[in-house]
Amino acid sequence: MEKKWSKKKKIGITIVSILAAIVAVIGILFGTGVARTWVVEGAQSSYIKEVETISEEGLDKLFTENLTVENDISYFEDGNENTKLDFILPNNLNKSLPVIVNVHGGGLIGGDKSLNATQSRYFAQQGYAVVNINYTRMPDASYKQIIQEIYASLHWVENNAEGYNLDLDHVYMTGDSAGGMLVSIMAAVLNGNEELQNYYGISNPGFEVKKFALTGPMVGTKTLVDPDNVVNGVFHFALGKDIYNNEEAMDMADIYQLVDKSDYPEIFILTTKDDSAFYYQADKFDKFLNEKNIKHQYKVYESQGNELGHVFNVSYPDWEESKQANSDIISFFEA
Repeated sequence: MEKKWSKKKKIGITIVSILAAIVAVIGILFGTGVARTWVVEGAQSSYIKEVETISEEGLDKLFTENLTVENDISYFEDGNENTKLDFILPNNLNKSLPVIVNVHGGGLIGGDKSLNATQSRYFAQQGYAVVNINYTRMPDASYKQIIQEIYASLHWVENNAEGYNLDLDHVYMTGDSAGGMLVSIMAAVLNGNEELQNYYGISNPGFEVKKFALTGPMVGTKTLVDPDNVVNGVFHFALGKDIYNNEEAMDMADIYQLVDKSDYPEIFILTTKDDSAFYYQADKFDKFLNEKNIKHQYKVYESQGNELGHVFNVSYPDWEESKQANSDIISFFEA
């Protein structure tokens, strides 16, 4: 009996030792930033596979007729490779062109403007000049830096309006996922009080961005780093402690707090219940805006035969559901 107990005790000690070693290794990985690097690199490389899918499925061949495309234009004087834009213009239109600035997603740590290229061409074919931008991703940039870069893209529009015959009375912004989050912040900062504008250290362009559209947006900085949610909890490590431990930076990028610091403009939120990761965030934001009596539109799309998911209208703009969603964005801008 004593031998059996001794054997069980040894097994128990061995298991505990193994678990302790695993915990120690995990602690070291997170403590040294190795695990965070893995998460970030995984997110930043995943978009490469998405770009390959775009090519494999022929999405790069869609909506290409009668357009002029200028790729990789620097819009920020720092020469950063991340601050470049693609500019898409419809051909043979003898009128000034309204403008859409398109901001890609990627969880703030991944993604690239190439993911929004097909949707941007669709918008251009509807008669818009489209500015499809990159920005420096986290953890290499803070919220403040990213917002300042997006501001720089608006100043690029302003500085090039005459040369491209752009209609600065009709400028709009759209973004998906993390891009939707950034666009929601831009809506606040562009219309923000003195405290908000001073914090971001920006100056508004000489035109008003009229309306903002959010596709499957991530919403709220505190939600994204909620350690009680396994998926969102990874943002603690992906963003880096210099970002998520900076309470002021997190607060000044939290749309639920920014609304009260701005004359918040009209926005359009679109989502689908098939977006298991972010539908609840869009729905919560809609309810919040209703409570604040802030004018906005909110639309939940249902499948017409395709398996909808996160940012379906950006990833597969040739689907009937996507055409309807993207058409609804245009209709919202033009109303």
